[in-house]
Amino acid sequence: MVVAVGTVIAMATSLFPLPDAAKIVVAMMVAGLLPLIAYNRSHNASVGGNWVLLVLWLFLTVMCILQLELWCLTPSYSFDSPDLKNDAGGYFNWALYHYDGRGIEPKRMVFKGFPLAMTGLFKILGPSVLWPLAMNLSLTLLAVVTSGQITWRLLHPVVRNNGSFLSTLGMALTGTLMFFLSQGIAIQKEAFIYLAVALVAYVLAGMAKQNTDADKLGGRDLVLFTLGCVIMGMVRTTYLYYVFAGLLIVSIPHLRILWKKTSILMAIALAMFALGNLYALYSVEQHLVIFQGEGAMSKVFLKGAAPTQPYFNLLGPYFSYSIPHRLALLPLTSATQFAIPFPWTYKQLDCLVLFPRMAWGWYVVGGIALFYYLFVSWRRQYSLGAWPWIPVVLFAGIAYIIGGSVNRYVLPIEPLFVPVAVYVVCRLREGLWRKPFVVWAFVFVAVMAVGLTLSYHAQIDYFNLLDSYYRSLLNK
Repeated sequence: MVVAVGTVIAMATSLFPLPDAAKIVVAMMVAGLLPLIAYNRSHNASVGGNWVLLVLWLFLTVMCILQLELWCLTPSYSFDSPDLKNDAGGYFNWALYHYDGRGIEPKRMVFKGFPLAMTGLFKILGPSVLWPLAMNLSLTLLAVVTSGQITWRLLHPVVRNNGSFLSTLGMALTGTLMFFLSQGIAIQKEAFIYLAVALVAYVLAGMAKQNTDADKLGGRDLVLFTLGCVIMGMVRTTYLYYVFAGLLIVSIPHLRILWKKTSILMAIALAMFALGNLYALYSVEQHLVIFQGEGAMSKVFLKGAAPTQPYFNLLGPYFSYSIPHRLALLPLTSATQFAIPFPWTYKQLDCLVLFPRMAWGWYVVGGIALFYYLFVSWRRQYSLGAWPWIPVVLFAGIAYIIGGSVNRYVLPIEPLFVPVAVYVVCRLREGLWRKPFVVWAFVFVAVMAVGLTLSYHAQIDYFNLLDSYYRSLLNK
């Protein structure tokens, strides 16, 4: 702990003036303290779990400081006027405008929950990009802690390993999801959604355990579920569709037992959905248009950046296809969504550019989880029931809606595959499925290697084609 804090102090003071460095260190320590307290209040806290949290906190804090250097230390920028672009800039400017009327209010703010939270921080602490950054760091680490608790709740005592091992491994594997972590400490709403989805998934994991208490709604579960739904309703209302789907997936196989509990939780989710839509730019009619792929979908998705153009060319006019046609393309769109962002870049190599593209942890988690779905889930003796199908349905649903073109939308879902991967690891430790798993691992790695190689060369060829085209124009 002393070494970690000392590293943060040394880095902050080497880059920033002492008053700013002191604020950064205090903000980052408070951000890490809240998840640490939450984890150590659980029944399965351990020394190993605390080490996982400490390493993640140090790593993410270093990334946060590097981001602050990029945003605030370039000429004409500062902590209260940072160099933020795209959605991050819109959120910050909206919060700043509603704090003291500074600048021009961004016209289009679909969901106001996140910038409202920023405005609240500004009113308490003053305008600075440091505060929402620290808030998002804390929320992301809380989501990691909750992922460990989901793993423990779903798998204990299904496997022989104790609760501390399960929660620690769950947090450690979640901590390898680099794109997940990178977007959590961006100035956007992902961190709130991470925690909200994790809280709901934790409650659903309790419902999936078919024991004598599965049909009872404890006060803690009620609070956590409601909190998750409130966050989704205010920050991104459309994520409540995930809650509806998750409740149905878990409850339908045991509806006679769970119908009362499901009814109460569904009523809470519907109430938050209605409340959120009062403040959101999207109406329910627009939600249906999005699902059908009509309207502006073709102008927003499957358009744009050159690196993804080869995939768009392969997919064709996706949003003009019929529903059966798009469903038939799910293997392609899901596989693309699984693989992106690709683990390479054409930009200048530095930590912040490489951070979101270190996809290897996700590939490992996803590959192990796929082994369960393909070879284990249909065996009654070893099946985990309905809960593991929640992330599958949500992952495929997003791939269907946007053609697999934006991995960021499935980031809150990725940690839900972690308990499935942990289950496979625990069974392998018990001596089960070792030979078929080795074969599967070899096949999976080979397929990923071939797919990534082909994707890389397709992008290179496309860039070369563009370069030749522009050179010909210049020569003319």
